[in-house]
Amino acid sequence: MKRRRAAPGLALLAALAAGSVVGSGACRRDVELTVPRALPLVDCAPNGRACAVGGDCCSAFCMAGTCQPLATCLDEGTACQIGADCCSFVCGVDPAGSGQLICLDPVQCLSDEQACSRSGSCCSLGCANGVCGPPPCAVAGAACATAADCCDGLCTAGQCAMPGPGCRPAGQTCGGNADCCGQLCIDLDEGAAATCRLLPFCRVSGETCTTAVDCCSGHCVSGPAGQPSKCQALPGCHPASEICAVAGDCCSGRCLPTAAGPSRCATLPGCSPEQERCGSNAGCCSGVCMSGPDGTARCGPAPGPMMMMMTKPGGCRAIGDLCAQASDCCSGGPTACRADDTGTLRCLGAASGSTCLAAGFSCAVRAECCGGFCVPDSGGTLTCRNACAPPGAPCSATEDCCAGTCAGPPGAMICFSSDGASTAAACTKAGDRCDPSNVACCAGTYCSQVSDGQTACAPMLSQ
Repeated sequence: MKRRRAAPGLALLAALAAGSVVGSGACRRDVELTVPRALPLVDCAPNGRACAVGGDCCSAFCMAGTCQPLATCLDEGTACQIGADCCSFVCGVDPAGSGQLICLDPVQCLSDEQACSRSGSCCSLGCANGVCGPPPCAVAGAACATAADCCDGLCTAGQCAMPGPGCRPAGQTCGGNADCCGQLCIDLDEGAAATCRLLPFCRVSGETCTTAVDCCSGHCVSGPAGQPSKCQALPGCHPASEICAVAGDCCSGRCLPTAAGPSRCATLPGCSPEQERCGSNAGCCSGVCMSGPDGTARCGPAPGPMMMMMTKPGGCRAIGDLCAQASDCCSGGPTACRADDTGTLRCLGAASGSTCLAAGFSCAVRAECCGGFCVPDSGGTLTCRNACAPPGAPCSATEDCCAGTCAGPPGAMICFSSDGASTAAACTKAGDRCDPSNVACCAGTYCSQVSDGQTACAPMLSQ
């Protein structure tokens, strides 16, 4: 599928999305908040305009000489390029380990009949003959023929490996919630032994994994001889979706109960504070997303003089970062550190005397915006909006969404309805017109100035 090359300025956004550190010597928001964000320029035709081939169109679909929206979306397991290609709006790395980009379930496990290499990749915890489905995986000590038969993903001499030290991963027998990595032990069949259940979304620390993408921590570590690879906790605070007991456990300062039972760390609306996992510089309050020794990208302090201050006692924090008192914050005076609309203490600038930002201006937190929404685009850049994000559109937290939940990997979270019953209007398709003050483009596309001089949702892919 050919897509037209984006304007040169878009290369910077692509670099940010890759997680590289771009130094400026000062907090980026000091500059960005003074001007509206410029729209990307993309050389493609919107839907309804003339075309010769698919590559002429923002939608990449040309029929009878006219650009058209994609007639059908791609099913789970199908190769994709961007989220907007998929019925689920999620295009990510294949959990089966192929390295290919495929359409995924937003719950971040494979549905029945999808190709698999281990049972832990499947929502049903069953991987038979390379396909997700019954029977469920075999517990430690049970007979096995292949590694995919075992809940731990390791079959030795015809027997599933015995569990190592620590919590028990999904599928293994348990005596109570405390035994399980996911803190959820359920007896689904009368008379059968209770087993640890797989929590929705990313895998919490201790669960088995194939690649780093599987893990909430972004860190999948090979086990010692005779033991499977498992998600390993990061040092310091817990990133989003890890198990937590209190708010202080979480990098976001938010520990919320879930429908499944155990409390998990939740993201904050707007920018991500220090130590939270990130997908781009644009998503961090400091403007810096940096990889540690383990290769996991987390929000860090701003570069230059501010970095030196923020890594020393008494250093200040950028707008959106967590705080305990006003003196923690770089600006805003005595009222700078206060609770946002989630009840979390953050640096929010002065409580009075400041002017709110109109739709289209870059932002860090919702409190800055006249319309009450500070929502990311597909590259992670936050802008003020006048309305919530529809299903299929990017988000930073569930509070951004018109309906459903905000979920997905760092820098690629989208709004979706887990039960499929949402009546909210879906996101704007590639090639359809968009309103810069209320951007609702589907994941992987941006509200851009296109070839006819007007605005439409367009992918920023090049060939």
